[in-house]
Amino acid sequence: MYFMNARLRKTVWNIFTAIALICTFGSVDVGWGAEGGLLCALEGEVADILADNRSGVVCIHSLYAQPESEAGHVQGTVFTHGTGFIFDPRGYVLTVEEAVRGADEVRVTLASGAQVRAAFVGSDPISEVAVIRIEGEAFPTVSIGDSERIRIGHYAFILGNDFGNLVPSFGTVYDVFRDDDLLQ
Repeated sequence: MYFMNARLRKTVWNIFTAIALICTFGSVDVGWGAEGGLLCALEGEVADILADNRSGVVCIHSLYAQPESEAGHVQGTVFTHGTGFIFDPRGYVLTVEEAVRGADEVRVTLASGAQVRAAFVGSDPISEVAVIRIEGEAFPTVSIGDSERIRIGHYAFILGNDFGNLVPSFGTVYDVFRDDDLLQ
């Protein structure tokens, strides 16, 4: 059985949008007269960012055993899916807290399709993020943008994992609240 409540979907979207997971940048140093024009250069930059980072994006599967019914029948296992990214080559993955909170077992599917077990490391209930660690070493990581350079209007590129499909999206930084460590 699969379920993902609206709050989890919203939290997943918000965390990856707010942190600007993959990269932000200010301007492309390409003149208007360049072959293909500025738009083609920008498209090429976006495609390169996504291609360079897709191997560090993972799909997270959290399994929850259901309690026995009053009649003593096992109800089965419920699982949820989420997304996260590898930020340390030793296998540390950042995700939303709700994707792994209280799970009996957590597995991670890498971009290569390999599935590995993960262990809960810790979480921050205020920011609703969690860290898990996958078994193994020398994992590919994503390139995280420099939040000190972010300005309103900068592009934010997001690369999530939707049931094994890597899904790119992008937006713009709407507001910056440096005192609260928040990007919108």
